[in-house]
Amino acid sequence: MAKDIIYTDDIEFLGGDLKVDASDLQHVEHILIAFPGNYKASPWMGIGIEDYKNASMSPKTVQTLEREIKLHLESDGAKNTFVQIDSRTLDIDITANYD
Repeated sequence: MAKDIIYTDDIEFLGGDLKVDASDLQHVEHILIAFPGNYKASPWMGIGIEDYKNASMSPKTVQTLEREIKLHLESDGAKNTFVQIDSRTLDIDITANYD
């Protein structure tokens, strides 16, 4: 389980300092939301999930997106990564652990 500065809508503070806590879900969320080019150190990193919101999701597209998400998470250091997208509801089930 990775620990990092916790960021929701704003940076969180605890006891007058930046809040540091388990951040696995936060890393996954940021990678899904980010578009390629958003991270200067890793310009290829990011799924841009917003672009898929109203897109036609054929089985091939779902399979490609699952593979892309898994690749990005593993490139970020995630282990035991599992990604499954329900093609009817577009619900995304992700399991990823950071060490």
